Amino acid sequence: MSLSSTPSPCPDGAAYACGVVAHAVVESTLAGLAALREVSGPVAGRDIPARFLRYADEQTVVGLTAVLRAMERFGGEVPCLDEWGVLAAPRFPGRIGGAAAQVKYRQGGPSTISPHVIPQCSLHSLSSAISIALAMRGPNLGVGGGPEALAEGFAAAAGFLGCGMVPGLWLVLTGWDPEAAPDGHGSITNEAVCRGVALALAPGNRPTDPLRWTISPWGDGGSDPPGQPDDAAPAASLTALAQWLAADADPARAGPWSCGLPWGGRIELTRRAEQPAYGLPSLGLLKAA
Repeated sequence: MSLSSTPSPCPDGAAYACGVVAHAVVESTLAGLAALREVSGPVAGRDIPARFLRYADEQTVVGLTAVLRAMERFGGEVPCLDEWGVLAAPRFPGRIGGAAAQVKYRQGGPSTISPHVIPQCSLHSLSSAISIALAMRGPNLGVGGGPEALAEGFAAAAGFLGCGMVPGLWLVLTGWDPEAAPDGHGSITNEAVCRGVALALAPGNRPTDPLRWTISPWGDGGSDPPGQPDDAAPAASLTALAQWLAADADPARAGPWSCGLPWGGRIELTRRAEQPAYGLPSLGLLKAA
């Protein structure tokens, strides 16, 4: 199955617009991540080894799980993803594993450091794991990694799709809330939730797409000069985005989700009014104790 695209002009003031074919939210505490690491394949038609996520960073675990949940939300048959790209925008990835590795190094030297630290705890680890798990041949790339990872991920996605580089794109956004405080021994000292949001983006204007995404260069209709943040939109927050996606069945949250870009402009997600509400179960929202 392939996704057919119907070209359409961007909404007024928008620099780019596309459809969100499917989406999912996954969140877990550190204790609950152990259960998510045990992938039981095949999942969504993909044969993934049961221990594929054994050494993965926590944000890789929730990110890949969110993608697999989103694949279950495709309308009808899952499209061919072989040539799709993956953009992952984690916020401060690898901090827990990295902190533990530094403590081990000080105590026992280089021989105590696992060889998995570098490939599993880097900015590109999340996108690479998704690409390998789904046997994809398109580009995969880690974006951001810092406090503005969400905005940087959306901006990069517009660049990939806008130039026709890929037929479709997974945008995966992850982070801790509040930011995890590692103790250096593989644990954290505060109550934190690791959250992953997966968005399947495809060019075109299909009425069957549950969501529509637009990115505007600045202001409403370009009223603000470039480089000036759009004060009318709230700051980018992964938690706020996840809550909005999980509230499909809540009429009080029927309006669009919008956030300002640090360098000026804004991004916005809108629901298609004619689409039936997913509700929490269909979204794949997973809260592990």
